[in-house]
Amino acid sequence: MGLRGEYFMMSSERTVEQWAAEVARLERQIAELQQRVQWYEEQFRLAKHRQFGASQERSDAHQLHLFNEAETLAGSPMDAAKKPSRIRARKRRRDSANCLSSSARRAHYLHLQRVTGSVTPVTAPCMR
Repeated sequence: MGLRGEYFMMSSERTVEQWAAEVARLERQIAELQQRVQWYEEQFRLAKHRQFGASQERSDAHQLHLFNEAETLAGSPMDAAKKPSRIRARKRRRDSANCLSSSARRAHYLHLQRVTGSVTPVTAPCMR
């Protein structure tokens, strides 16, 4: 009788020895699967370490001075602190849509005088 036949047998037909053999077989299968899981977990851990772990490359003592080259060429930070640096402010540009030339301002002034009878000054005259 095959394994499938044993599963379909009624429990009253199985003997104690058959149940014990089935339990032993399942325990062996569980132990084997647990060993496989441990092996795969170890392989996964090793692969992660290989990919993301620290490299074996070490710094050479005579090459460490190469990283200070920019600081050496620029001078000490105290020298830079003693020299005042001049920073020029940028001139602010006016919005050209709100900026009217003197002739345009005069035309606007005359138009307002004709239309309304009173004149309101231009709110944002352009300083060119």
